[in-house]
Amino acid sequence: MEAAFFFKKMQVASWLCLAVLVVGAALFSSWFIAWSVLVGGVLANVSFLFSKRRLVRFFDTLSLDDGAVSGIDKKTFRRSGYLVSFWLRLGVIGLILAFLLKSGAVHALGLILGLSTVVFAGTFTALSVVKRWYFSRRR
Repeated sequence: MEAAFFFKKMQVASWLCLAVLVVGAALFSSWFIAWSVLVGGVLANVSFLFSKRRLVRFFDTLSLDDGAVSGIDKKTFRRSGYLVSFWLRLGVIGLILAFLLKSGAVHALGLILGLSTVVFAGTFTALSVVKRWYFSRRR
């Protein structure tokens, strides 16, 4: 439950961060770079959206096991299933990025900045959680 709330907060922060970066790129740079930031950010946010549900379930499987089960148990199978889907999604994103860069449809630095929106949002969200936890313990 707590992981789902964290990911929801991170998702909202990611879209807000993307909006700020696109507006900033449009104001202080060219429309082509702003377009590239938008494409990279949408690609990163959509990928995060697709992986969020499986990621929450994956973190749930990392809890301590009740006991040893003979053979491959369901939790191990779910973990390996998550890893396979992660690598497949990463490969598809890599092909999309290669196509976009090869065709000249996006600017490389703008694309990288857009792809970083999820990282920025994760950092901001984690810092806000740490700040809230730290100051609530100090009182």
